[in-house]
Amino acid sequence: MKKTLTLTAAAAVLLAFISGCARTSSPGSLETAPSIFTSAETETASVTETETGTEPTDETDAGTEETAKASDFVWKRDADGKVWLDAYVGVFSYVAVPATVPETGEEVTGIDAWAFRDNANLKKVVIPEGVTEIGKGAFMYCAALEEVKLPSSLKTLGSQAFYRCESLKTATVPEGVTELDYAQFMLCTSLTEVNLPSTLAKIGDDAFFRCDALVTINFSGGWDKWNAIEFGNNALPQYYHSINCLG
Repeated sequence: MKKTLTLTAAAAVLLAFISGCARTSSPGSLETAPSIFTSAETETASVTETETGTEPTDETDAGTEETAKASDFVWKRDADGKVWLDAYVGVFSYVAVPATVPETGEEVTGIDAWAFRDNANLKKVVIPEGVTEIGKGAFMYCAALEEVKLPSSLKTLGSQAFYRCESLKTATVPEGVTELDYAQFMLCTSLTEVNLPSTLAKIGDDAFFRCDALVTINFSGGWDKWNAIEFGNNALPQYYHSINCLG
């Protein structure tokens, strides 16, 4: 009996060693390829996190970086060597994106297109300083999303970034952003107030279309700058209560 147990334990160690060698990369690591996952692998990782992850029981626990595992984030490096968050595959509702890749210390400079798309759990996201660009549809269809904190370093918001975020109540676009692209906040039906920067030069087609709850638009520039903005078709909702030019 003792010999049988010894052999079984040795076999288990050998199997674990072989499995470890077979895995060449893991979620949270960073490679120069466009992504560390193929589409199929990303889907598998999401399922695994959903099955094994533990949802935080309160906002305090969920809002700390300690609760976000390295495996919750998929990174990529573009042709210019800049690092992007390619996807969030975790289950937590309150997410603080790391300012640097944990394994390498490289600064995160962008949130890629579709990075959080269709995440049904997401309620609050904090984007760190140093991020200059958020890609197309990054938060599209995040129906439970209530709050996004954008960094002062942000310069570019891709089109449809917050399309149909039906629980989003307020939005503040930082100084330095010059354009709200197509359908930026379209169908954000709970949005009641937005704060727009004085640097804004264009509000594109359908940017706030069907934001029927929007009553207050605060613009940090003066009326001269507001009147100089280029407005696309249906750029603002049909009805809103007031525009406050604060400059």
